[in-house]
Amino acid sequence: MCNWLSVVLMGVLLFGCLPFTNMPGTVKSSLTLPKFQEENQPIRQVSVMALTDGSFKDETIHAILMEASDRFKEMTGTEIGRVYIKFVPKWNGVVTDRDLLIFMKKTNKEKNLDLVMAFTNRLFPSDILLLMGVYWMGKIDDTYRRYIVIRTPTVHTVMHEMAHAFILDKGHGTCLMMSGMFIAPWCKYLGKEDREEFLKNKWRNFNEKVHVEEGTDYIPET
Repeated sequence: MCNWLSVVLMGVLLFGCLPFTNMPGTVKSSLTLPKFQEENQPIRQVSVMALTDGSFKDETIHAILMEASDRFKEMTGTEIGRVYIKFVPKWNGVVTDRDLLIFMKKTNKEKNLDLVMAFTNRLFPSDILLLMGVYWMGKIDDTYRRYIVIRTPTVHTVMHEMAHAFILDKGHGTCLMMSGMFIAPWCKYLGKEDREEFLKNKWRNFNEKVHVEEGTDYIPET
């Protein structure tokens, strides 16, 4: 789903960067330190509704969410507590990716779930950029930072987008939070500065709107 140049570039980045999978500046070497573990307390549990159109197996979705939960708990003291998987046979009224974010917001009308994720491999009008080798694997809204679309069902993609629900002041950073052609799918550790930002917003209220500089995926009032 990308042109030959993108494949070549990704291959160069993947094999050229494999020796640096631990990537200096991440929290990996600090995970067992008493002070680090103390900073993770108390544990916060977040609830997740996973909407699926059947593009991916429920078992796959649940397993990915649980692994992401374990990793976040280890790094930040945040875990996924409740998971509700809901089958959506048809995304009514959804044409664009923004329509899907609006659909997700309406689905969570009671606002009693922290995060809502849509797992689908459908294409959108914006995918015309596929002709240039551009394909987004996941995204999160910039109004509440709670509505997430996952099109590539991997632990890395889920963790990257979920981390954006807590990392608000910065766009992208080290390792897990790298983006674009420099994404490192083998790296599932937060950078030290990214973790600090995560912890600062660890107890945020997901019903409140956030301020995201240079955001693009806003949800209009409906």
